[in-house]
Amino acid sequence: KISFPHILNAEDIRFVNSEGGTINTLIPGETAGISLTAENLGENGEQTYFLAVCLYDADNTMVSVGGKTGKIAPGAKEQLTAELVLPGGSLDGYTLSAYFWDGVAPAKRWIDSKKIGGQ
Repeated sequence: KISFPHILNAEDIRFVNSEGGTINTLIPGETAGISLTAENLGENGEQTYFLAVCLYDADNTMVSVGGKTGKIAPGAKEQLTAELVLPGGSLDGYTLSAYFWDGVAPAKRWIDSKKIGGQ
């Protein structure tokens, strides 16, 4: 669970495959993503967000990104998922990272430590 001094709360954060099952390694050619439950703790309006899942190669260069943007109503709780398709071939040294922004400038990166590696 991640809580912030903002009005969004994120919990049940996990990396998933296209069926929503939890993954711990990257499989070439498969769909991989991030799933979380976000809640707007505020009472005064919708809260925007951006959820991203990014793939980095062995040189730490971003090679793919999947994202989702939207708004969450006050008091609402929503299941959010962002996905990408992994490239074929070896994913040795590749890393999948997830980021969640609250839609407020300057952007605040909330999930920068959620990472899994390739096989």
